Amino acid sequence: MEAPKNKSSRLASTIRWVARILCILATVFIGMWALEAVEGKVGLGRQILGFLMAPPFLMSVLLIIILIIAWKRELVGGILIALIGLATAAYVYISTYHRLLHIASKGYRSVRTAQALNFSVMISLPLIIVGVLFIISYFLHRPKNLTAQTP
Repeated sequence: MEAPKNKSSRLASTIRWVARILCILATVFIGMWALEAVEGKVGLGRQILGFLMAPPFLMSVLLIIILIIAWKRELVGGILIALIGLATAAYVYISTYHRLLHIASKGYRSVRTAQALNFSVMISLPLIIVGVLFIISYFLHRPKNLTAQTP
């Protein structure tokens, strides 16, 4: 009888650590785009300021804060990360679509909605998956004796 509980416990721990590691990797991946704000033609102070004010860097800082929350409170952190993923999907889709419209207005190429959608999914889906994994981990780790007790 002890083996199934142990196997379930290992699965729960694996899901918890996969969620944590994927969140760290997603944060680093998004943070790498902040390097795009650094240009070689301006001074060092402006480069640092451009890096610190870049939306990907700010999102990485936000994800680090939420990861700290998720490390202690998986349900709250998982919901926040999933919501950040959904908000990111909408933001990236809208901004990419408008950028493609601008490029198309100059006659370079036709606008394809699928391009904006693909880019949006590529950025946001890992965050949504991480959020769901944290939520699953919460439900696998929560105490089983939380059911209503009859007197």
